[in-house]
Formats: sequence, structure tokens, C-alpha cells
Amino acid sequence: MEIKYFSNQINIESIVFYRCLLGFIIVTLIILIKEKGMKSLKTKNFKIHILRASFGTSAMLFGYSALLYIPLAQATAIGFTKTFFVILLATLFLKEKFQKSNLILAIFGFIGVYYSISPDDINHIYGSFLCLAAALCVACGIISISYLSKKEETLTILFYHSFISTIITLIIFRSSLDYLSLSNYFGVIIICITALSGQYFNIKSYRDGKTSKIIIIGYTRILFSFLLGYFIFSEKLDFSQLFGLLIIILTTLSTLKVKKRIRDKDKDSLG
Repeated sequence: MEIKYFSNQINIESIVFYRCLLGFIIVTLIILIKEKGMKSLKTKNFKIHILRASFGTSAMLFGYSALLYIPLAQATAIGFTKTFFVILLATLFLKEKFQKSNLILAIFGFIGVYYSISPDDINHIYGSFLCLAAALCVACGIISISYLSKKEETLTILFYHSFISTIITLIIFRSSLDYLSLSNYFGVIIICITALSGQYFNIKSYRDGKTSKIIIIGYTRILFSFLLGYFIFSEKLDFSQLFGLLIIILTTLSTLKVKKRIRDKDKDSLG
């Protein structure tokens, strides 16, 4: 909601850059006052951090840009197609078992994306494809963060993500960055604090809680997005779009249940 609101005043490239830069400053200050200090920055996984930052930066650019073209609730719901991408990537890179049922559910999920798109509106189609690109990048980031979260502290992961992302965005967007007014600085700070808080609690939740429950609770984002879009931007969804979002929600939830059932069977066979 904040990104959609302030994108009328600041271009998306600048929002991505300043969000990374301020995130880097905030995380660095927190690390400096912690007991371990700079010692917590030791890592043996720098290449994975580079991959994570690259995926994260791309996801921000695509996801933020999509908000210029489609409603908040729709962008959020399409973002959940990351579940299908994660399953595919986990099969390819983590050697997890591939299930035909997941493939069928993925097909239905993307049918839901089709129904949520207005075929007569080129901007709507463009925004939806940007969302799908962001979902793919997020899925790649999830694979990398799943690896990192079991080996390093939350602040270490946040530091390298913000540091490397700042370097990447500065190199790529340096010629298109906006100079910020005082009010725009306030907007970017709010965006940065919200995003960092989301990242921090997301990483902590995956480390301390059950993944299946956490992902299901995450679906409340669609409700929050719908309410914010309706009351802040007067966004409304037609029946076809609502039907498409419902298909996406049901298929991704079903995919998670299938995955949990398979995992439980594997545990039983080992037990």
C-alpha cells in the first residue's frame, strides 16, 4: 500500500534503491549495538547471499512495478503462485520428490491467474506478468533463504541482503534515481521500516514455527490487501477477478496440504 501510494511521487527504481540503502543503514546500526557486533557478519556463504540479493532485488523491481497497473489484492494473490515455482525449484535443486498432483494443481493455479486478468486491458496483462516474474524471483529467494536461515543469524542474512542489493541497484539505476524531498524521505523510511519488519518476522517465523502453518497464515495478506486497496485507493474487483483469486488461493492451499501429507508419510515410513 505504501509503495503504491508513494509511487506517484518517486519512481520505482528510486524506491527500490533507497529502500535497500536505508535498510542497509538500519541493519548496520542494529548490528553495531549488538553484543557480537561486526563478528556476526562472518559468513561462509557469500555466493548464496549474492544470489539471494539478486533475486530479492529483481522481485522488488517487478513486484513494485506491478502495483502501478493492477489492484493490491490481485497483485498479492498472484504473488502466491510462488508456491508452484518453489515446488518446481525444490525438485530441481533440492532433489525433492515431484508429485503429479502438484503439477495438476499448478495448472489450475495458473488458470486462476488467467481468470484474474482483464484480457481487454493491456496494462492489466502487463501488471499480471510482472507479478508472475516477481513470484518466480521470490521463489528463488525462498530456496536460498531456506538454506541460509539454517546456517546463519537473521541479522546476518538481512545485512548481506541489504548491502548487496544496495550495490546492485546503485550500479543498475544510478542514471534514473530521483533526488528526494523531505516528504519523500519520510515515505521511503516508512516503506523501509515496514519491509525490514516483514523480512525479520518472516525469517524468524520460518526458523521458530511450522512452515505449513506459517504459509497458511500468510494468506491473510490477501484480506489486508483487499481492505487497504478498497479503503485507500477505492479499488474494486469484478466477479471474474474474484473467481480467479479464489482458484489461486484454493490450489496453493491444496498444494501445501499435498506436500504435508507426503512429508508425514515419509516420516511414518522412517519411523
